Amino acid sequence: MKLRSLQKLCHMHVVTLRELIPALRSLGGASNPGAGLSKQEVMQGMSRMFQIVEQEVPGQVSAEAPEQTCRLLYRLYDRGQADTVCCRSVEAALIALSADTLSAKHRGELRSLTRPYSDIFSLSIGLSSNPIRIISQ
Repeated sequence: MKLRSLQKLCHMHVVTLRELIPALRSLGGASNPGAGLSKQEVMQGMSRMFQIVEQEVPGQVSAEAPEQTCRLLYRLYDRGQADTVCCRSVEAALIALSADTLSAKHRGELRSLTRPYSDIFSLSIGLSSNPIRIISQ
């Protein structure tokens, strides 16, 4: 139930890997997965992703969706308040929050792990009530 609530708050309940992958590619994760992404870079990726969703499923995404999703990602992963988040963290969170089935998310995660990245990460993100409170603020 918490995951579904968080998906709806961020409008990720209508985002599948099909719309997510182009946004992730635009963030440049394949070239440097450990790189820090600025808020502007993440916002551009989120805007692109939600534009694709809006074209495919009109009326399902609000204008605030990119900002809400970006804010959640930074509240979860920018603990040092350096205004950057790791590309891998963004990728893992967005795959976890996508509307796809668990098996599709797993395939998406495996695909990202088979790319020539220098580090390995886990898909696990803590889905407590805290992220829901963060995005609703």
